Amino acid sequence: MYILDSMNNRNIKILVLMLILIVAGCAKIQSPPGGPIDKTPPKIIETTPSDMERSVDVDAIITIEFSEGIAKYPECFVVQPTLEDMKISIKGRKVVIKHSLFEEKATYVVSVLPTLTDLRKNMMGETRSFAFSTGESINSGLIGGYVYESRSFTHVTDAIIEAYEDISFNDVIRSTWSGDDGSFTLNYLPKGEYYLLAKVLKGDGIPKKIGVSRNRMPTMSKGIMISITDVDSKPPKISLIEMRDNATLKISFDSKPQLNKVNANIESCKLTNVWLAPKDSSTIFMRFESLPDTFDIDMVFCDFNNNCDSISRSIYNLADLDTVPPELKNSKKRVTINSREVYLIFDEPFSAVFETRKNFFKVEKTQSNILKLIVDPKIPVSDVETLVLDSLCDEFENCKIESLTVTYPNRTLGQLWVRTPKFCESEIMLAKSIDKIETYNLSDRENLYWAFIPEGRYLLFRFCDEDNNGYPSSGNIDPFERSEKFEIYKDTIYVRGGWETEVIW
Repeated sequence: MYILDSMNNRNIKILVLMLILIVAGCAKIQSPPGGPIDKTPPKIIETTPSDMERSVDVDAIITIEFSEGIAKYPECFVVQPTLEDMKISIKGRKVVIKHSLFEEKATYVVSVLPTLTDLRKNMMGETRSFAFSTGESINSGLIGGYVYESRSFTHVTDAIIEAYEDISFNDVIRSTWSGDDGSFTLNYLPKGEYYLLAKVLKGDGIPKKIGVSRNRMPTMSKGIMISITDVDSKPPKISLIEMRDNATLKISFDSKPQLNKVNANIESCKLTNVWLAPKDSSTIFMRFESLPDTFDIDMVFCDFNNNCDSISRSIYNLADLDTVPPELKNSKKRVTINSREVYLIFDEPFSAVFETRKNFFKVEKTQSNILKLIVDPKIPVSDVETLVLDSLCDEFENCKIESLTVTYPNRTLGQLWVRTPKFCESEIMLAKSIDKIETYNLSDRENLYWAFIPEGRYLLFRFCDEDNNGYPSSGNIDPFERSEKFEIYKDTIYVRGGWETEVIW
């Protein structure tokens, strides 16, 4: 018994040793835990039909094979024209798209959206497409361009761009997505002309930004500029109504109103002036010849998207008389010239007698509370001028004399000149800094635009400000409204301090 027990113990020890060796051996051929994290996005390695394949059978099944397993997001696969009874199955790294019959002699485009991920959530990052035809030829038309945000002039990534044949915007002919630089290309279009719709969607699939092309764009067009802006169907709301003085109402909105579409009616009271607050474009002032102690006001007001509303209010007038002369927005009484036109904004309407010593600029009153200096572009750098506003008075005969020091830039600023034919009467040109978050308006004189701006790199934009809102309006689809014409200069501009930079556009 002792000998048998000893042999059994020996065998058990041998078996344990063998198991240890086997486990150790397996450990050597496996990837060690905690290795490099997979950051490689999935790639398409094969499709059926293949890219640019012709004479495809009308009952062919679409398959896409990836380099690795992908997440089950069927919404990331788009086929155009749309197929009836389309069913998408995803298993491992293979996608199978079953459907009813293809149309004969038709070009089809299959797109995989940039949001598709692998099992480790690595996104593709860019749209991948392939085309095939059930006929002997494949449509070769294309339209390319860029999508920009209309107010910040920054390019828009991952916007959806769709081509339509008419302004009903019902049937999408082709769609694509903008890249990291805002660029897009709609490929494989039938020869013709198309309206373009660009949009950015919210999480629920509803557009939060849209923009439409100004006109129908013919195939083979490149460099199309589409500006998009927030979808806005809400009219401005009044947040405050109070008396500035006993003849003037101060009215604050939650967004900037369109000044020429603000109307007010007070029985037996004549409205004499309406102006924007100097430091808050969402606040306006309305001045009347006189106002009683208590009155009712009926108002209608609209924003720049023509969203309108109306109110009726009862107002108690407990304010005092205005006894203060007009005040300039820039209280330091020093103005630096950085473009051909400089605007001086006062807190209320005024009248004045203007005097200058060196006549380096002309003085014009453009609105009831705004003064414009039109500058000679050949002024000496670092020179100083004095502007005297004699008999500066408001409508209540509160008067004073104001003296302003007007200085011209030193050598830290460069002078940018852009020579170009105007493409509309309401044209505005801007220089947007690449290095800083700054945008500068260029003043115009016939076919010449110019400004003093800091040294650096710039992009040049221009647009037709037909609605006078200060940015390129992006249009609308319901009801259809054309976007404003919008262009960007092809090259980056470098401005050197103390030097003149000239651009021919």
